[in-house]
Amino acid sequence: MYVIDARHFLNDKGDIGPVRGPARKLAEFVTAVVAHESNFDRPESPGPVCFKCRKSPVDTAMTEAQTIVWLCPRCAIDGSVSNWEGTFWDLSHGSPSD
Repeated sequence: MYVIDARHFLNDKGDIGPVRGPARKLAEFVTAVVAHESNFDRPESPGPVCFKCRKSPVDTAMTEAQTIVWLCPRCAIDGSVSNWEGTFWDLSHGSPSD
């Protein structure tokens, strides 16, 4: 299980910090998971494609503690994301342009 603090992937301006490589791919996946699960107005849609197997969309959910959890039904990789609130990818209060 991946236990991820979303802010560890962000720079001082709040953008994705890693420029390239595996850290960048994981950061892009984590931010996509946050945007997907925090968008409460979204119609039923599949989650982002798993960063590990790259073949299946992940299932996402929100815990009572406001932690986002995800699971890939194909490769069974899973994780949780904390400290996502207030990031650019937090869509719980509408889109950034709202």
